[in-house]
Amino acid sequence: MTATARRRVTAWARLAAGVVLLALAVAGIHATTTRAGGPAARVWTHNVRRGLNASALFYTELGDVREFLDARGGRYGGGE
Repeated sequence: MTATARRRVTAWARLAAGVVLLALAVAGIHATTTRAGGPAARVWTHNVRRGLNASALFYTELGDVREFLDARGGRYGGGE
């Protein structure tokens, strides 16, 4: 194996090891954390307290989006 090929293999191995370590770190944090923080936690808490169903599944059940568009302007909300 030439020196260039060895460097290339080493570079790819280091990249793969870094990606694996990053994935393990994210999985570890996810497994040990019981709550979200920051703005995501505030939005989640707000929605739960008010009984809002604001999941991604909710937005998939809206149906035909053309019902929400203004016929003339093409914008949401039935503009003036």
